[in-house]
Amino acid sequence: MVSRRGFDAMNNKQRQRKYEEFLHAVNTAMVCHNQERIAKLLDNAFKWSYSHRVGNGTYTDREQQQIVDQATERLTEE
Repeated sequence: MVSRRGFDAMNNKQRQRKYEEFLHAVNTAMVCHNQERIAKLLDNAFKWSYSHRVGNGTYTDREQQQIVDQATERLTEE
């Protein structure tokens, strides 16, 4: 789906792939006892969770989805 502003919304397959990458990154960090990586991944997850509530209803559905998609993209960032 492309908005008038040129934003490409993530489709379900892209979201699923990103969630799988995130869970794999968490698992790998835990197996390797990489506490810094675990902390960063958890911080990304908290930001992703908050992205669903940010704005408290002041954003349009399209704007809110863009915020959520951006947070989803950042789930596995260092």
